[in-house]
Amino acid sequence: MDEEPTTRKLDVVEVAPTTEVEPAPPVEAEPVHARVAEVRDRLEASGWVDAAAAAGLGFLVVLAVGSVLVLAAKLNFPSLGGGSDPLDAFTAIVIAGLSGLGTPILLDGLAVSALPLGALLCIGFGIMWAVRTSRKEAGFPTVVAAAAHGLRVGLPFGLLCWFFALVFRFRGQHPVSSSAWIALLAGLFWGALFGVLGSVRVMETLAAASRRISSGLRARDRSAYEGVATGITMLSAAAVLGAAATLLWIIVSLTRGAPGRHFGAGDAFAYLIYLLAFLPNVVIAIVSFSLGAPLAVGAKVNLGGKLVGPLSDYSLTSWGRGDHPPAVVWLLILVPIFVFVLGGFVARRRASDAKTMLPVMLIGSAVFAVTITLLAAMGELRLAGISKGAGYAMVAPDIVLLLLFAFLESGVFGVIGWKLAERPGFLKNRYPQAR
Repeated sequence: MDEEPTTRKLDVVEVAPTTEVEPAPPVEAEPVHARVAEVRDRLEASGWVDAAAAAGLGFLVVLAVGSVLVLAAKLNFPSLGGGSDPLDAFTAIVIAGLSGLGTPILLDGLAVSALPLGALLCIGFGIMWAVRTSRKEAGFPTVVAAAAHGLRVGLPFGLLCWFFALVFRFRGQHPVSSSAWIALLAGLFWGALFGVLGSVRVMETLAAASRRISSGLRARDRSAYEGVATGITMLSAAAVLGAAATLLWIIVSLTRGAPGRHFGAGDAFAYLIYLLAFLPNVVIAIVSFSLGAPLAVGAKVNLGGKLVGPLSDYSLTSWGRGDHPPAVVWLLILVPIFVFVLGGFVARRRASDAKTMLPVMLIGSAVFAVTITLLAAMGELRLAGISKGAGYAMVAPDIVLLLLFAFLESGVFGVIGWKLAERPGFLKNRYPQAR
C-alpha cells in the first residue's frame, strides 16, 4: 500500500514593509569670518578694541619721541651709526623711545637707567590724545567706566613695549638692547596711568575734574583742602624758580664759552632736545640742591668683593672731595626761602581761620616734601653692572635727607610767611570770611 507523501506546512511570517529613513541634512559649518566678527563684536562691546587702538597710537608716539632723541644724538655725534641700514636705525629708535619710559638700556653687561621726565610727559600727552582719538563713542556713562577703560589701555601698551624690546636689539660682540621685562612693567604702569587720565579727559577737561575734586575735598575738610593747595603752590613756585635758575646757569655757561669752538647749529639743536627731555630732572636736581640735600656723583666698582671708587657729595657745605662750593652757589638758598614764605603767605590769605595754621602747614609741607622726593627718586641717573655686586655709577640726590630737609624747611619758612601775612598792611581784612 502506497503511503501518501506528507506535506509540511511552513509558517509564513509576514514582514511589515520597511519605511525608508531620509538622511539628515548636512550641518553647515559656521564661516570663519562670522566667528571672527562675533569675537570682534564682543571685544568692541567690552572696550578692548578701542583700548588696543589707543595703545597702538600711543606706541607710535613712543617711536616719535625715540626718533627725535636719535636725531639729537646724530647731530651731536655725526659719526654715530655710520654705515647702518634702516633696520639698525629703527632699532635705535625703539631703544631710545623705550628709554623715555624709564626702561634701562643694556650695554654689553651694563644697565643704564634714566627717566627723562620731559620725554615721559610728551609720551603721556600722546597716550591721552590717543585715548581720545580712538574712542568711537562720545563719552563714558560714569567716571568708574572711564577709569576702567583707561586701565585696559595699559595691557596692550605694555605688551607692545615688551614685544618691541624683545625683538629689536643690536646683537653681536657688543650687544645693546632694552630690558624687555622692565619695558613690560613700565608700559603697563604708564599706559594705565595716562590711559586713565585720557579717559577722564574724554568726559571733562582735567582742569574741570581737578576743580570738582578740590570742591569735594573743600566741602569735606577745609583744612585738608587748604593744606593741599598750599603744597601745590609751593611746588609751582619751586618749578618756576628752578627753571629760572637753570636758564641762568645755561646763559652763564654760554657766555664763558663752555660748549667750545666747534659748537655749531647741529649741536645747539641737539642740546635743545636734551634740555627739553631732561628739563624737569634738572629743575628737580637744582631745587633739591638748594634745599641742602647732597647730590651724589661718582662710581664704585667691585674689587676683591668690595665696592671701591670715588663717590663724592656736592652740597651747599661740601663741593666734591672736601672743597668749598663757589660763593655763587649760595644764592640758591634764596629759592626755598622765597618759595616757602610765599606758600605760607598765600595759605594765610586763603585760610578762613587763623587757628588752622598748624594742620594747613603740616599738610602743605607733607605734600611738597613727598612729591619732590618721589620726583627726585624717579629722575636719578644710574649705571650699574648686570651681575650682582658688579658696581654702579650714579648722579642722584640723597633721598632721605631731601625728604627731611624739604619737610622741615617748608614748615618753618611757611609759618614765617603765614605770620607775615597777618601783620597789618599785608591783608586788608586780617581774618577774612570763608569763601
